[in-house]
Amino acid sequence: MIELEDFRDQGKCGPYYAETGKDHWFGPREDSLDAYDNITSTRERLNARRRDRDKAKALCAICPVKALCLQWAMENREPAGIWGGLDVAERTRLKNQMAARAAMESSERIAS
Repeated sequence: MIELEDFRDQGKCGPYYAETGKDHWFGPREDSLDAYDNITSTRERLNARRRDRDKAKALCAICPVKALCLQWAMENREPAGIWGGLDVAERTRLKNQMAARAAMESSERIAS
């Protein structure tokens, strides 16, 4: 099993967050002036969150530990944020696809 400490210091997200204070992976930190609370329109708030998600995914795309990060999130059933370039819904879909594939392969082995 992969430990978070095995890869966290090598990721692109840590230095970016330390430098900017912007956590695009989970949203703004509570003491940030960029918190979504200052956005009044629902549409603007959704667009800001979408921009944050896109920025996080762009950093994940060039991250040297992207695969380890995703594997950690999948193994630990991480319930929030973007890990390894995938958000919660995408990780859930991937998990379901992997389970379906494993079930199909298992039934094919039994049938043969």
